[in-house]
Formats: sequence, structure tokens, C-alpha cells
Amino acid sequence: MRRLTSEADLQAAREAFHRVFRSGDPFTAPFQPWVQGRAIIYPVLYYLKPDKYEPVATAAQRLGETLAYVSVTETHRGEGDKWDDFQHWEVELDPYPYHTLTQDWDWVPIMGQALYSVNGTWGVLTSPAVLGGPPAFMQVLEAHFNLEEQIRECIDYYADEHRRRRRNIDWFVDLVQHVYGPEKGRRLLAEAGLIH
Repeated sequence: MRRLTSEADLQAAREAFHRVFRSGDPFTAPFQPWVQGRAIIYPVLYYLKPDKYEPVATAAQRLGETLAYVSVTETHRGEGDKWDDFQHWEVELDPYPYHTLTQDWDWVPIMGQALYSVNGTWGVLTSPAVLGGPPAFMQVLEAHFNLEEQIRECIDYYADEHRRRRRNIDWFVDLVQHVYGPEKGRRLLAEAGLIH
């Protein structure tokens, strides 16, 4: 694990991040338009636990990658923000990096995080967890996760929150359509009674 502090390292991380994401806000439409494969994994809170991390690391390693960036991005809203105001690390994909990150006093485990390719080919943004990457990356994840079941569980959770607590979930409706496309997104949401 290496904390990124030099301007060159921060610039490289910023460029890799923005190849995948528009912002660090998972409550908006976070992906760049050219990110082909997209999914929501559930449940994930703040950062990936080993059961969710290991398939992501395996998928990245199948693309020939051994390193990734981790950034605390919860308050990063896009290109206008000062990237070096946020914490960033370069980590090895193997072993599980979050055990090591807990030893760094600057890592904040209760804020949304991004784990993303140093090449900008894939990325995971948390809370909620959205992930995206090329087809080969997504195929490995589909073999480990039942991505269809995970989105349905996630939709059921937010539908229940909306019904029982009257929470505004407009952001979630928009996110599902951004991640899965308008047609599939609307179908998934309609099945749960969130849209008509």
C-alpha cells in the first residue's frame, strides 16, 4: 500500500478515476457513458468486505492488473473539486487491501470509497455499490455473484424504505436506470412497484 501524495501520482489517479466515473457520488449517474458493463452489488456499506472484494480482484487480475487505486470519494462531485483534498492510495489487488488501510489514520472507513483500475478500465463506487467495466471484467463477476438477484434485493430494500418510511428514492430510480439502461431499469423498478 502506498499513499499518493505527489502531484504526478494524484494526477494519474484522477485521470484513471475519471475514465470510469464522472463523480464520486453514487447517488447520481456516476459512470462515464463509455463504461459498457454496469451493475449494483448489494449489500455493501462504505467499502468492500472480503466476500465482495475477492471477485472484483479476481476479475481485475484476469484483465492482467495487479494494482488498483482506493480513494475516499464520498464528497467528490466532479472535475470542479480539488482532487488532492481527498485521500488516495495505490494498493496491490492481492492480498485484501482494507486490512492494511485500517492502519493508516487518514483512511476513513465510514465514508464512500472508490476502488478502481490504475488503467481506468473498471471501478467500484460505494454506498450503494455500483461497479462497471469491460465485458470480460463483468463476466467474471457474473460467475461469482448472481448480479440479477443482487439488484432485485437492492430494489426490494429501497422499495420497503419508501413504503414504510416514506423516504424519497427518486435518486435510486434514476441510478437504476443509469446503471441498467432505461428499458431494463424501468422494468426492474416497475416489477417492484416503484414506477408505473
